[in-house]
Amino acid sequence: MTSARVKAALVHHDICHRDEELLGRVRRLQQKLRPVFGASPEHEMLLVTGSGTAAMEMAISSVVPPQEDLIVENGAFGERLAEMRSFTTWRRCGSPAPWGSLPDLRR
Repeated sequence: MTSARVKAALVHHDICHRDEELLGRVRRLQQKLRPVFGASPEHEMLLVTGSGTAAMEMAISSVVPPQEDLIVENGAFGERLAEMRSFTTWRRCGSPAPWGSLPDLRR
């Protein structure tokens, strides 16, 4: 169940990532996001499009120092993050903890 406004937006033509129309939208979005993040005009805002996996990879690899992560596999997103971790340059913090037990954080 969607509104007429949402349905109308879905039938809009695609906008190429190189079109000036998209660039204008990105600039307006950046300006709206500045106060949300407390960013000044001197801060650069980078909007990146991609899958949820791309977002998770970027967030973790740009915020968490190498070899200092702890992944809790408690559902689809945790499992996906652990899967991503296994085929990237990340290194797991010890071995997986058995279900119902706490991981050893002293490692």
